[in-house]
Amino acid sequence: MTRLKTSPRPEQGYGIVETALVVIAVALLIAVVVNHYGRNISSIRQTALRSELATLRNTISIFSAVKSRCPDTLYELVTAEFALPYTEGPIIGGKRDEEQTIILERKRIFRAEYLKAYALDSENNILDSFGHPYRYDTADCSVRSRTPGYEHL
Repeated sequence: MTRLKTSPRPEQGYGIVETALVVIAVALLIAVVVNHYGRNISSIRQTALRSELATLRNTISIFSAVKSRCPDTLYELVTAEFALPYTEGPIIGGKRDEEQTIILERKRIFRAEYLKAYALDSENNILDSFGHPYRYDTADCSVRSRTPGYEHL
């Protein structure tokens, strides 16, 4: 009597258990990536908010120094312009008046807006990186965020 060799049956494909494991692994990877992405977006917006607040506060300081008053609204910083004299290269003495004071001749005038336009809403309020308008107090020229959790910046 000859004995038949039994060989294992060739694989026909993946079973339901293997497929379920792959689906679970992919779902876990997607969950980790989405969570990481959400935290990064929040961190980026917070950094942008800090930067925008610093820019607004510096711009208000320059406006106050030039105009000797606080801006009426933050939108005034977008629409108002300032002009400062400047020269290119080193300053060289110009004419002398009767008191022998040197009068420097400025040949150019620097003109610019105080602030380039940020995102504005329909009422011309400047919006922060989270999409909320800033809180501006004309009494002390202070600007703060209205975004919940970021009012202290």
